[in-house]
Amino acid sequence: MFLRILACACLLALPHGAGAADAAEVLAGRLAPLAQLSGRFEQTVENGGAATPARSAGRFSLRRPDQFRWEITEPDSQLLVASDGVLWHYDRDLATATRRRFDDGAAAPLLLLAADAPALAEAFDVEALGPDRYRVVPRAADAGFREAELAFAGAPPASMRIIDRLGQAITIRFLGLDESPLPGGTFEFTPPDDVDVYREDD
Repeated sequence: MFLRILACACLLALPHGAGAADAAEVLAGRLAPLAQLSGRFEQTVENGGAATPARSAGRFSLRRPDQFRWEITEPDSQLLVASDGVLWHYDRDLATATRRRFDDGAAAPLLLLAADAPALAEAFDVEALGPDRYRVVPRAADAGFREAELAFAGAPPASMRIIDRLGQAITIRFLGLDESPLPGGTFEFTPPDDVDVYREDD
């Protein structure tokens, strides 16, 4: 069954404070059944001294390994599509599309959910904060974020809290998770003819 925990009972009972290698193994085991997933998200960004956190919501889809679609539908309209080592960022309001390369999940914290076990173990230090919470720190100095905390509610991932390179805290709640097969073309993106395209991977 999709998203069923495949790790053995002794691994799932890993006590707080166990070694990073063991914690990475447990987290990889919990993510291992994740072949594909879609659903909704609610995101909050704490902007340092801002009185009111910025909030957004939308839809997402992922497929292992390293394919992700993240679409913000409110309050603005933006789309991130990652596949085959390429990350597109399409801002519909600004009519711009930017293409970048990425090497692994360290480039985009949301790709943690779609990273395979070897990539997870190689790119991140993992700490178990409890039976259903894991702190993940990228090893690369130029990673796109400082750390992330991934929480589970039973089998599926329930939330992720990210500290970005600027020190902002981003909290994401995953809702309405669905294991149904994803339509063809979900992770394909072609910029519309009427937008400005910027390529940072040349």
